[in-house]
Amino acid sequence: MASKITYDDKISLTTSELPRANKCTDDDLNEIKQVVNDNADELDENTTNIEGLQGTILFENEDGVNTNIVLSESAVNFNYIEIFYARKGSSTIFSSVKVENPDGKYVQLSFNHSPVSTTMQIYGSRLYINGTTINREQNTMFQMNNTGFISMSTPTDLNIYKVVGYK
Repeated sequence: MASKITYDDKISLTTSELPRANKCTDDDLNEIKQVVNDNADELDENTTNIEGLQGTILFENEDGVNTNIVLSESAVNFNYIEIFYARKGSSTIFSSVKVENPDGKYVQLSFNHSPVSTTMQIYGSRLYINGTTINREQNTMFQMNNTGFISMSTPTDLNIYKVVGYK
């Protein structure tokens, strides 16, 4: 919290006939006090705003999880949350999705992967955000190859590594 000037407003006891440029008056001191205190209030407000931009880690697991997760605070308390995820076993290819007013919303995670040059895999997970929980509702994987073969399965190959809340 920024410091403020706390003395009582000054009141002139005597008036000098000197020109204004050659003296400090009660009005001058009170104006200085007002400006300093207004700047202190703005500094405190901006500090709070900056801290909100940095985010609050609501969940973190360096190995990632593919189950329902419990957040350390309710999604209701945040304007946005960002979910960081990757395909299970991937240590270099991550993605994220940012959700505005997240409580009570569904979110879709998707991830494309090409294990070999002739095959494309598309992973998807639908999540539901409710208070302090993110529930995994559905998992799907489509696989296509260059011969036209398409398959679908329900793996749990998308891991959540971190959830960050922004106020």
